[in-house]
Amino acid sequence: MEREVLDQIPESIGRYRILDVLGQGGMGRVYRAQDESLGRTVALKVLLPVPGAPADFAKRFLREARAAASINHPNVITCYDVGDADGTLYMALELVTGGDAARLMAGRGGRLSEREALLVLRGAAAGLLAIEQAGLLHRDIKPANIFLTDTGEAKLADLGLVRSHLDQDQLTQVGAPMGTPAYMSPEQARGLADLDIRSDIFSLGCSLYAMLSGASPFLAENPVATLSRVLSDEVPDIAQACSDLGPATCRLLAGTLEKDRSRRIAGAGTLVSQVQSALSELRDGQRSRPTTVRSTGDQTPATGSAARQTTPRPDTDHRRAVGTRSTSRRRRETTRSQADLRSLAKRVHIAPDGLRAWINLAPQVSFPRALLEKVLDTAGVCHGLQHAALLQATRNVNSVRRLVIALGDPPLPDREGTDVRGQRIPPVQGDVVIVVAADYMEAHAIFRPGTLCDQMQVKLALLQAGVRYGIDRAGLPRLWEGPPDQSGRRSIARGSAMIPGEPAGFRLAAKVSERSLGADTVEHMSQVRQGQVLATWRDEVKGRAGMDVHGREIIPPRLSSPDIARMVGEGCRVERNREGVQMLMADRAGYVQQQVDGRIRVISAVEVPGDCGPDSPAIETDDVVLVRGNVLPGARINSSNDVVIMGDLHDAAVEAGGSLQVQGNIGAGENAVLAGDGVAVSGDVARRVVTGSLRVDGAVENCEIVATGDIEVHRVVGGSLIAGGNITVQYAGDDRGATTEMWAGHLPESEDRAEVIRVNERRIHTEYRQAMERLHSADVEVHQKRKRMELIERSDYRSERVARERKEKLDHADAQRRQHEAEADEVRQRLAAQRQALADLRRRGENAEAVIEARVIAYRGVVACIGEAEPLALRMDRAPFKMRLQ
Repeated sequence: MEREVLDQIPESIGRYRILDVLGQGGMGRVYRAQDESLGRTVALKVLLPVPGAPADFAKRFLREARAAASINHPNVITCYDVGDADGTLYMALELVTGGDAARLMAGRGGRLSEREALLVLRGAAAGLLAIEQAGLLHRDIKPANIFLTDTGEAKLADLGLVRSHLDQDQLTQVGAPMGTPAYMSPEQARGLADLDIRSDIFSLGCSLYAMLSGASPFLAENPVATLSRVLSDEVPDIAQACSDLGPATCRLLAGTLEKDRSRRIAGAGTLVSQVQSALSELRDGQRSRPTTVRSTGDQTPATGSAARQTTPRPDTDHRRAVGTRSTSRRRRETTRSQADLRSLAKRVHIAPDGLRAWINLAPQVSFPRALLEKVLDTAGVCHGLQHAALLQATRNVNSVRRLVIALGDPPLPDREGTDVRGQRIPPVQGDVVIVVAADYMEAHAIFRPGTLCDQMQVKLALLQAGVRYGIDRAGLPRLWEGPPDQSGRRSIARGSAMIPGEPAGFRLAAKVSERSLGADTVEHMSQVRQGQVLATWRDEVKGRAGMDVHGREIIPPRLSSPDIARMVGEGCRVERNREGVQMLMADRAGYVQQQVDGRIRVISAVEVPGDCGPDSPAIETDDVVLVRGNVLPGARINSSNDVVIMGDLHDAAVEAGGSLQVQGNIGAGENAVLAGDGVAVSGDVARRVVTGSLRVDGAVENCEIVATGDIEVHRVVGGSLIAGGNITVQYAGDDRGATTEMWAGHLPESEDRAEVIRVNERRIHTEYRQAMERLHSADVEVHQKRKRMELIERSDYRSERVARERKEKLDHADAQRRQHEAEADEVRQRLAAQRQALADLRRRGENAEAVIEARVIAYRGVVACIGEAEPLALRMDRAPFKMRLQ
């Protein structure tokens, strides 16, 4: 066989000179080759003829291979070139000489140590994240396809089965499972068409299991039996092969090997973070404890990237498997671990009243989640845990943080409270307690039902709560004068709401008021017909300042000057009615949409009439996506245009090349929300968002918001706001002193900036392509009608009526073509401006002209910074607060 292979080695394929054979499989052969043009040595993978392949086999192979070549990441084998040399399909790949994970396992006696396996998995997971971000799937991950460099860095290889997870015209057929049976996910084994990245995550979980135990969890005597085990058997207990694995590694295996993909780890980014946490936990358990770092007077463990070892160990200890430890050594480590936990538990601070607990972290210091849970358990903190704050504690940040990680339930006059340790707190001795709402716009008196309160106690409670505006002067005396209230709760103060005002411009027709005037009714994202009135021009409406119950003024935002050209989008035209008022009309049938920047347009849309969930088909489109319900966990929406969600956005993967509009809340979750243009949210946000600009009418709590433009938020508590432009909030921080960071004029990290640029460029290309397609169709139609008109003109038997009708149709088509040509010119100008903006974004530095403004109050614990200036940490409340560099 070796002689036969050698005899068949060609001298060259295309511009590649063949040196020798590296390997051969059922579908291809890999050569070591020299690129004659660039002079570099590559691994040249040649696809062998496939019996029964469809006619367009080569075309589709090249298309999918070029998609794989678009991935450029240090943890993925680089594809330099793809081509067809005289009918021979080939891929020129990066040559890696360190072997693969399967060969490494063989050299280690069949399995790897926990640390070695996690290090290999970390690199493979990072490569899978790059594949996911490219919108592709690998479909054949296994130890033999995880290559290692000479330095031990893992790289995903063999992208021969890679394809877009949304490509319906794929190389393989639906119902035909492709890949290696022992490492397939259940849905891949069934031959399902709607595979996503969770299938590759399952394969990585099988690879980790194999590296730790020596064999895939579902391996059987033949491929058919293996597929049967993948589909029907439970995941075998790893403890039977490896009894000393860390808890984080066990959780990682459980999360990747879930048979139900809705319960599996949802994304490669989450997988990377969990692998890193498992490595951090393993390091903390196998090495000496790290030194402590001072942070605002407190000491915290320097874990993660900031950890320093007090006693470096020899490199041979790093490679020692966990399972080789003796029983006595494990007992000593357990004793030392308990002592360390008791020491770390002293870093958890609990308020004297027991109603809140917090922890201080130095810059670039974080806790692995598993370690933090053990520390809290040792400290006795078990009630009212703030999971969003706990998540923040697991992230490395370049600043000092004070995170409120637990909140107790305060006692009331007739109800016990519970502190953060889970202990009961006796009811309040007084008759009344004043409770202020989270938005500071309402205050309630809580008292024993059916009793009267003492007047002096009520006034003292008002002073302690700081309520001084909007007090109900008629209702307040009833607390002590009667009659007694059986509810035990009465509203005693209300703030006056701020009215933001409306700039001059077009207003979408309202459902009730417009009906009373006899006009057509239009709602946001409603279907409209051609010629329907969409909006009328209205002059500016001045805003009105508000006041919260603490007597703090809420100033309305500044109004922008109207630009009618920017308000009229595609599918609309401007006309005047009999009174001379400008009206916006629908120039075609479709859906009416008002975008985040105020532009009104009529568009086509992909409509989901109800909720969009994990069982719904993944949406990949260039049209606007309209979801009239909620987007549930596990759903996937990817549009180069806008995404409009009329309900809540839960932990789902959503990417919008244009804007994202959410009428409800953006709930907590691991999937970051990405929008190239802007995000507008009517409710609250509790998840990482990366976008161009952001407006949130509700609260942002304990999450990271990254925007290349401006950020406008009603209330932000915990976490961070990072804006390339200005930051405007009403309330910043809270009265508990939790660290809340606001960074204005700050260039986002290169990865975040690249993501925004990527989705923006996708939108630009889509708009240009659609405009040119419309213009091309109009040109074709005009050309055809002109040819028919010429035939009629040359005919000896012509009908004047037919000629006149044909001429009218030609004139109409020509007018349509000129209109499309004008639209195409407008798109070209707009795209040129957008491309210039993206180019400026790529090279933009820090913006020292930015402004940070908390119009009502910025509480102590707020950290504000503009550009590269020194951050300002507030030590006392500031009402209002404004920061700019002079």
